[in-house]
Amino acid sequence: MRLLRITGSGIFRLAALVGLLFLGGCQGNNNAGLLQAGAPAGGERPVQLLKPVGSESGDDRAALASIRQPVNEKLLAKAIERYRLNKKQKASPYRSVGVDLNSDGQPEALVLLEGDDWCARTGCTLAIFSMSRTGYRPVATIRRVWSPVTVARERHNGWSDLVVKTGLASRNQHVRLRFGARGYPGNAVTLTPMPADIEVEGEVVIEGVDLLPQELVSNVKP
Repeated sequence: MRLLRITGSGIFRLAALVGLLFLGGCQGNNNAGLLQAGAPAGGERPVQLLKPVGSESGDDRAALASIRQPVNEKLLAKAIERYRLNKKQKASPYRSVGVDLNSDGQPEALVLLEGDDWCARTGCTLAIFSMSRTGYRPVATIRRVWSPVTVARERHNGWSDLVVKTGLASRNQHVRLRFGARGYPGNAVTLTPMPADIEVEGEVVIEGVDLLPQELVSNVKP
């Protein structure tokens, strides 16, 4: 029988190898809590590691945070009713969302009025309300707007740009609403359409829905 002779250098190399194996096992135990839940055992596929909670960068957290903010629904409903009576229009279904458009710490309320009195073949009415001491008051009325409504990262005169759909359904065109000396434009359909392949950095705050059916749109005012 042959005996395995281990020299002094061989003992040093063996000890180093054992140490590496021991450290590797400890590190594997430390990462056990990061293994993706539901990964199959037995090594059928590589195990994906998840980031520990709180390890996201500041940019990642900012991207995940929504710009939507709560509004006072009761005060907003009263403001919409006053607005409707002032415009001499019928009561209307609407969709609303709160977003701080001008960075004053108070969310504006974007209200898309979708009733027959507020809609035409090329879009409905988007009203924007700001909070005052007496409640919400209208600060902008933009006609001929379809959803989706996007609040862009770009700003003009301290207010966020809005990107909306407008025009006949067959055209599928979008325009950018910039805040100017007189506020936001009053009629979206009169603006120059954006290129179809352009990408807008921002958040959709009012989701898109199907436009009016063609058989119904003939009864809507132009």
